[in-house]
Amino acid sequence: GSQARGPEQQPRDIVARYCSLDLEGARLTSQGFARMGELYAWEEEPGWDGLTITEKFVIKNQDLHGSSATVTVEYKNLGALDGNTFKSSSGMQDVEFELHKRHGQWVILSPVIEPHVSPLATRRHIENLIRDEGPDSARKWKQAHESVDSLITRKKQNTHGKESGA
Repeated sequence: GSQARGPEQQPRDIVARYCSLDLEGARLTSQGFARMGELYAWEEEPGWDGLTITEKFVIKNQDLHGSSATVTVEYKNLGALDGNTFKSSSGMQDVEFELHKRHGQWVILSPVIEPHVSPLATRRHIENLIRDEGPDSARKWKQAHESVDSLITRKKQNTHGKESGA
């Protein structure tokens, strides 16, 4: 086309924005969900009972086929929150996001994966739930809160301290 090249958003840009907002916990609140609405095609989030606690994501590749695209993301996961129970499960996870171009805009069609949230945003989420549910619920969330705290502390030590051992 001869049209001037504007800041055309690539599928990988859309996925990166989606993953970044998700990491910050945007999909855990209706306000955050509204902020992400233009990035994907589904109308509403399922009511998630859990979330995946993720240290980071990396966009590995992008395949374009006309008005369709696949973007592969690798997540580095640290654990999961299942209801109010923390489960440690570290490992890498690859997710292939399918996108479609609609009215000149790329949107994510699938998959609808559970929120992948950073340890800090997970802790904030737990503290918000305790605030909403009242002080009695602090006991219920104690295990998850302490576990997520220890993930955050460990990450800080890794960042500042020297790695001991190989």
